[in-house]
Amino acid sequence: MIKKLPILEIPELDLTSLENMQSIPEQIKLLNDKIIQLYAISLALRDCLHDEDVDLYNASYQKHFSALQLTVAPSKDDEIH
Repeated sequence: MIKKLPILEIPELDLTSLENMQSIPEQIKLLNDKIIQLYAISLALRDCLHDEDVDLYNASYQKHFSALQLTVAPSKDDEIH
């Protein structure tokens, strides 16, 4: 069965107030979670491919996912007080 996936909406960052700036770590975590979900979907789709299509998938993976760091966490120096 094919399920319709929800649209991944990524809100713009509003840095005009301290309150908004303090929410950046949470926004980064949410964005990271969405990236991980996309990666998981990508792996699930790869598992459905025929062997001859796996090379095409791997090339696409190298282009789109290899540059992403899948764990994003601010360091203590980056935290807003």
